[in-house]
Amino acid sequence: MTKRFLRALYGALHMGRGIRRTVNGRQYRFSAHVARGIPGAIHGMADQWQEMVRETTIAFDVGAHIGTYSVLAATQMRPGSTIYAFEPSPETFVILKDTARVAMGPARIVPINVAVGDQNAEAAFAANGTESTNHFAVNGSGSAINVKMVTLDAFCAAKEIQ
Repeated sequence: MTKRFLRALYGALHMGRGIRRTVNGRQYRFSAHVARGIPGAIHGMADQWQEMVRETTIAFDVGAHIGTYSVLAATQMRPGSTIYAFEPSPETFVILKDTARVAMGPARIVPINVAVGDQNAEAAFAANGTESTNHFAVNGSGSAINVKMVTLDAFCAAKEIQ
């Protein structure tokens, strides 16, 4: 209850517009909740990700978590582009939706509350709140929940993405 109250208060203080943060010398807009933990520099994989999506019109952020990489990609992609951000954790998905709502850039972020895997089925998922340690549960480990899982092939066929 306290966590929800503080998140709502933090969001109200910033009037739901999100907060601008400078990462690697560029301005981005993150949800108020996400902006608190964004470092001033993200190197390595983030640089490669931005380079990979620069000239694309569709990107898939699988295991998007709170949407940090989706926000970085949204500023690099062509106008009218789409980033499909997949996140199976129900708690983390709430934050991802907020991140997608306030992100600015020529691409839009579409949050999808499913896991991506090798089949279309339900999968056991060890959701640890909004921690970045969420993962598929192996042999029923921990307090696993069942989540919907899709293949990228099935998702693309349903959305008519070629």
